[in-house]
Parts: sequence; structure tokens; C-alpha cells
Amino acid sequence: MEVLHEYEKEGIAEFLVKKYPNCLAAILSGSIVDNTADENSDLDIVLFVSDRNQLYNETLKFEKHKLQTFIIPFQHLYERLYADYVNAKCHFIGLLAKGQHFFGDQTLSKSIIQHSIELERIGPKPMSDSENLRIRTNLTQLLGKLSNSKESWENRLLYVGAIADQLIGFKLHAENTWKGDGKHRMKFLETHAPGFKKEMLEALQDAFTNTSYARLIELTQTEINSKGGLVDYFPKKDIQLTPDDDYLVIKIEFWDDIEQLKGSVVLINKLLLRLQKNESFYFYFYSTHFTGDGIANSDILCVVCGENGWLNDFFIDWFHVEKEKHSLTNVFFPLFIDPTFKFFSKSIYQKILPVLLAVSSYNLKNTETFLDESFQIYSALSILKTLKLRFNNGKIFVQYLITSYESGIGRKRVRGDSNGF
Repeated sequence: MEVLHEYEKEGIAEFLVKKYPNCLAAILSGSIVDNTADENSDLDIVLFVSDRNQLYNETLKFEKHKLQTFIIPFQHLYERLYADYVNAKCHFIGLLAKGQHFFGDQTLSKSIIQHSIELERIGPKPMSDSENLRIRTNLTQLLGKLSNSKESWENRLLYVGAIADQLIGFKLHAENTWKGDGKHRMKFLETHAPGFKKEMLEALQDAFTNTSYARLIELTQTEINSKGGLVDYFPKKDIQLTPDDDYLVIKIEFWDDIEQLKGSVVLINKLLLRLQKNESFYFYFYSTHFTGDGIANSDILCVVCGENGWLNDFFIDWFHVEKEKHSLTNVFFPLFIDPTFKFFSKSIYQKILPVLLAVSSYNLKNTETFLDESFQIYSALSILKTLKLRFNNGKIFVQYLITSYESGIGRKRVRGDSNGF
């Protein structure tokens, strides 16, 4: 079993500090922390930097060690954790939760590790009804293809692999546990449902060894039926998207026309203010950096908070009508985004919500400046300072962010890509 000695840690740390001089903190994780490493194992190291704008990873060689480094711009950490939360993979959350401080700011490292431990304990975002329907539709299609005796054996083997991967992920996520990906998926299954794992392996052995698919088909049908049943295939565009919580998110896309973006935001604000005179709900606008596909840094989001039944039974239909009436072609909703996640818990979010509402309302009264970069940075810092006064808690990142920004760490980067309300 591979052991990393202190002098080796010091050498690796010195090497990485030279390569990433603006690294704020580094966390060591992976098999070396699990005590499962061997001479062929990588060293997984997560580095939080202040001079980058994109998350990336690279493999480095240092003496006899192969370093698998994950470089995360500190200002985008929450978006990376949020992506884990939504897709239920627990990749970075799991990596950080079991990590150990390696070098740099120890207070920051420990804060991130403790935060990740709590996120791992809470679990993923519950699977939505629409996602449940989408996966059941996909699995129903695959079962139909696998059951077709006219399909070539090569194609049927591909369908077997696709069914196994989707079904295991579906079972785990639908039962509110992390689903992981790749080699980690079976580890999550072993912990959560060892009996199901045994059945799955036996069915796969039958399929690959004996080209007999009956056990896999039966196992898949049983699992799907326990979670809503098999469904007929229909185009995804016909699936009705509805929010599962007491809020929904509207996306206003930036189409290389700043005046169109501004006009759409101002119009939606007016429509919602008018509706607020007769209905009980509240809303705010914001923009942020998202990790993943579908949302650009320049897009603006609007969170509408109200009773779930009212949102589904009234607001969605009402807003569709207004959207068509005013030709809001760059507006899309509802999105599967959880605005509460980055605030750690709903109780903290409820404390912060008045600040978000107030800042958003103030910004919309300054229509000439609310998309201006310097004005947005001022707004962001105002939020951070207000949160500092409300919480005064070293376990959250607010104090560190304020200190970093005001002392000039990463200021150029922040000024260059900040576009949040």
C-alpha cells in the first residue's frame, strides 16, 4: 500500500506552489486518503486559485508520483458544488468531503472540507417528476430495442450497457442517494442496495456470457414499475415541465444585444410588479457563473417564489401568455435550478432572501447602470458585507471573500467576469 511521507508532501507542495503561484489552498484526496492507494495510484489534489476563470484538470509528473490536479477558481466553487448536487454525482463534493488540508490557507481548506461533509450528508437534489419521466421513457425505449429479436447481437450488447448504467443511476437518484458515475457508481450501489447489485451482476453475466436478456429485462421492468411504470415514447418537447418546490426560475438569455437583454429584464420586472398587486409572491433577479451546459455567464435569471400549487396552476400559464404577447423570444422557463443550494440550507436562504430582494429591487430602479460591471461588483460586495453582519460566522466563506476582494486578490479576474446582480 502506497504511503506518502512528509518530505514527499513538502516536495509536491513546493512544486505545485511554483506552478500555481496564486493558489489559495490545496486539498489532498482520493485513494491515498482512503488508504487504498498502490504504486499505480494517482494523487488527487484539488487546488483553489484566484487567477483563473475556468475549472480544469491536468495530470502532472513529479518524481515518482503522478499528480491528478483539479484547478478550481475560488469564485466558482459553489457552482461546481451545485452541479454535483443537481446531477447527483457527488464527484467534487465527495472528493472534498474526504480530503485533508495539503498546503495554503488551512482555515479555508478546513472550512471547505466541513462544508462538503455536510453537503454529502444532506444528499443530492431530489429527482423531479419530469426527470423521472424522462428516464423512464428512455429505459422503456431501450427495453423495446433489447427485446427485439431482429436486432443484431452487437446492438443488443450496447443496449445492455446503456440499460445497466441508466437503471443503476435511476434507482440511486430516485431513492434520494448519490448515484456517482463511472467506477464510483457501483460503489454507491453496493452501499445503498447490495441485493439489487447482486441481481444486476447476475443479469449482466447472463446477457454477456449467454446472450440471454430475460433476467435484465425483468429486473428493469420491476424497477421501473416501482417508480412510476413503463411509458410510451413521445417527443421530449411534449413533456410538461413543472416546479417541484415553492419557486421557479426564469432565464433571460443574452443574444449579443445588450439592449434586448436589458429590455427583457425591465419588461419582466414591470409585469411581475403589476401582478404583485393582486397576488402574493415575491421575486428577484440575479446572474452568476454556472458550471455546465445551458446557461451562459451573461444570462440573467429571475427567481419567482410562491406557493407551489399557485405556480403550477396559475403562474406558468399566465407567464406563457405574457411571454407570447410581448414577444419575449429570449426568455425560457421553468429551469431546474435550485437557488437555495449555494446558501447551504433553506433556513440560511430565508435569512439571506430579504437581502437578495432588496438589492434586486434597488438595481432595477437604476436601469441605466444595473448591467454595468462596476455597479455589479459594488452590489455583490454590498451583499457580502450584509451577510457578514447577519452571520459573523467563520464557517462560511463570506469573510474570506470580502478580505480577498478588498485586498486585491483576484480583483482583475473578478472585475473581468463578474456579472451578478
